[in-house]
Amino acid sequence: MSKQQSEFTEVTSVLDGDYLGLWRPSNPVGNKNLKILKENLLAGLGSSVTTLTKSVILTHITNKTVIVNGGGIIWINNVADLGYMVEVAHDGINISPQGLAGFYNADYQKVGDYTGVLALTTHAVTSKKGVWSAARESDVVTGDVFIWNGLHYQCINAANVNGTSPDGRPSAYTLLPKSGAGAGDRYGYIIEWDWITYDIVNDAIMTRADRRGNSVNGADAVIGFQFGNGNCNNNTVANDSFFLVLNALETATVIGNTILGGSQPDLTGFSGSFQVNMLNNSGLTAVNASGQVNGNQIFNCSPNLNGQSGNVENNFIHASTIDLTNNTGNITACEARMKTLNYSGNSSNKNLTDLP
Repeated sequence: MSKQQSEFTEVTSVLDGDYLGLWRPSNPVGNKNLKILKENLLAGLGSSVTTLTKSVILTHITNKTVIVNGGGIIWINNVADLGYMVEVAHDGINISPQGLAGFYNADYQKVGDYTGVLALTTHAVTSKKGVWSAARESDVVTGDVFIWNGLHYQCINAANVNGTSPDGRPSAYTLLPKSGAGAGDRYGYIIEWDWITYDIVNDAIMTRADRRGNSVNGADAVIGFQFGNGNCNNNTVANDSFFLVLNALETATVIGNTILGGSQPDLTGFSGSFQVNMLNNSGLTAVNASGQVNGNQIFNCSPNLNGQSGNVENNFIHASTIDLTNNTGNITACEARMKTLNYSGNSSNKNLTDLP
């Protein structure tokens, strides 16, 4: 471990709003958790920090030239939403694959600062509606703010909503951008600092681990994940998998799931409980589904949970095609292997292995 690394033995995610916690034993205040505003972050780290852009770094990498003499901490100011802090080795050339990056998460807890919106759109924020769904447009009024694809959209004309997601309905919604969402000019986003692995050559965040225990691996998986929601925690996504939970409703509980082996579950619009499931080499469609999908092991198949409102718990499902559309019953502690099953209706208390 280099000298620079030893000075930063632990860097936590955001602690309170804009604050970043840094554990620095070498600091005169002793072993205390310092709180440093993002605007003062570089000053807090000291004079050893060098600020550069991606293009400058790429030029050094291409030419194999020294980035920082003797190594040290560098700040790449145009990575992620707020910048990227990473270490350069003593040779001054090689960069650590991991570092700390700043993000603007969507306001899933509805606690953000929206004081800059009126000046941007001429509409004051009336209410924070959470993740968009067509059903939630039933009582929308001009000024309401929805979340979609991790971004904030304000309704600018309620007469023009028609069940189309905000990104596809510019006559009804306008984007509240992350760029420019700084102090005194807020659009509701929540600042957070997470550990990432960054591929600077391809400009891609390959892994991201947050304060809620989520560990997401793969560039597409990082893009599709719902970072920032307290109800989405302790999930692991790895092995070329893709967990499309970005547009699950913020009220859904997505906790303790393991997604492996190229699995691609889709929880868009999901509003129920999806907890402690393991998917390996599997997809799973749960669009607009509610109810509980907990403790299942799903291998080599892609069951359809579209519209199910009952409980699907503690099942072992292997190489089977299962349609749970409109299911309203309980399917618990059962096993399905190499079967094609159809639950298109009320299947209360059906045992998977009893069906032909």
